[in-house]
Amino acid sequence: MSEPTPARSAARRRWFRPAPLEIAAGALIAPLFVWWGLARLAGVHGLAEVGDGQVAVLVDHARGTVQVSGAPGMRPFVPWVQEVFTLDKQPIEFRFEGNEKGTFNRWPRLFVRAHDGSSFWFDSFTLQYALIPAAAERVLHDSGARDAYKERLVNAYARSVLRDEFGYFSCEEIVRPENLRAATDEARRRLNEYLKPHGVEVLEVAVAKPRFDPLYEKAIERRKVGNQEIEHLRAQIEKLEQERHQRIARALEEKESELLVRRGNLARDRLAAEQEAIKVRNAADVFALQKRSEAQTFAEKRAAEAETLVAKYTLEADGLRAHADALAAQGEDTVRAALIERLSSIEFNIQPFVQPQATLGPVVANP
Repeated sequence: MSEPTPARSAARRRWFRPAPLEIAAGALIAPLFVWWGLARLAGVHGLAEVGDGQVAVLVDHARGTVQVSGAPGMRPFVPWVQEVFTLDKQPIEFRFEGNEKGTFNRWPRLFVRAHDGSSFWFDSFTLQYALIPAAAERVLHDSGARDAYKERLVNAYARSVLRDEFGYFSCEEIVRPENLRAATDEARRRLNEYLKPHGVEVLEVAVAKPRFDPLYEKAIERRKVGNQEIEHLRAQIEKLEQERHQRIARALEEKESELLVRRGNLARDRLAAEQEAIKVRNAADVFALQKRSEAQTFAEKRAAEAETLVAKYTLEADGLRAHADALAAQGEDTVRAALIERLSSIEFNIQPFVQPQATLGPVVANP
């Protein structure tokens, strides 16, 4: 085989020399092939699936930014430069029940020591909590990725807060519904006070009936029956009081109506009486005027008659007085003359006297 000549070697070197454009294209494509190969080896494809009950947190290490998205679907990202973390945002139950620990959301039943030294427990106690989607970045920062916030965050506060709030009441007090509800509301408020800064919110606290020692349970049951009887009696008393008030109100209403009717009748009768009195008064005034007029007329008539009689009898008296004076002047002769004049008017019937016989009856003189 013949050795290459210098001219042939120079020509070959000129043929293998790459152009500047080819060098630039290779510089751009080579990292892409390297990135693609490493992504294939690591199983990272640059797409993250976000479910309906999840929230995605996109962390951009190059820019130092964080984006939170609650929209379901595929979320693209740049491997090793960006990361996508998915967190569960659906409501989760945290339960205290039984005697042994189960999963991270199942813990032994809750025992409570009351402030008076007594104790009680709950066979079942449920907290329902959920991640706050807008605070997903805080959850990722404080608790870590995936289900880390479920495993540590709620359990760190739940038992102590619940013991504090329910232990504030004694065994006798905790059985009252209003106290149980107050403790439940305050426990939920305090848990949210601790958990919301970490991006988690307690939605509901469901508590079962508290349990006690069997003897105490019987005493509570008897007390409950007694309280129910008391409430029943109170309800009856209230019912009777209401009926009493209703009867009084009804009687007052009836009497008020009757009073109004009587007042109306009285006003009507009074008006009629006043009208009748006016009519009688007018009639009396007319009658009085009439009688006064008649009396005045009668008085005037009688006065006139009296004046006439006075004049008449005055004349007669004057005549008699004159006659008496004349008689007094003439004396006995005048009397005799008057007697004769008087006797002259008397007739006398004179008959002869006859002696009556013995057998005859009495003689009757003729008149």
